[in-house]
Amino acid sequence: MLKIIDSLRDIDFRQLMDVYEEDNQRNGKQNYSDFQDGLQLIYAEQDFYTYLEIFFSEPTARYAVWIEGERYVSALRFERYRDGLLLNALETAPAARQKGYATRLICAVLDYLRSTGSGILYTHIEKGNLPSLSVHKMCGFSVIADQAEYLDGTARTDSYTLSIQY
Repeated sequence: MLKIIDSLRDIDFRQLMDVYEEDNQRNGKQNYSDFQDGLQLIYAEQDFYTYLEIFFSEPTARYAVWIEGERYVSALRFERYRDGLLLNALETAPAARQKGYATRLICAVLDYLRSTGSGILYTHIEKGNLPSLSVHKMCGFSVIADQAEYLDGTARTDSYTLSIQY
């Protein structure tokens, strides 16, 4: 089941952190290497919460989560970008991978967006991330650029930009 979230107060932060646990562990080790593993994760999750406070201050910012059995199993964000929206931070909880949840989530988000009007949805995917490229292409995305231009103005040549009309 799809849940669209437009404010931090409406998100189950603990469940969201379970989906992003691997990323938070990696970020904790990278950003807080002087601390024990448990503290690294706590600090990375605090950083994530702070990021979400800023993210949700943008009126068009939304989180989408796929819920299965009352648990968050997959999540992504979308927000204003160029002449459309940018989908980013697609993640599926490790125990829920390879069960089609990311595909269901993206397709449900596209259906939701179509119900609100029409536009373009963009995403950036690292060139070596073949599972993500496959999922996005199955959902109808096409590669439109051989690099990614991010919201902060930076560009990466190790990533593609994909898009889909909704």
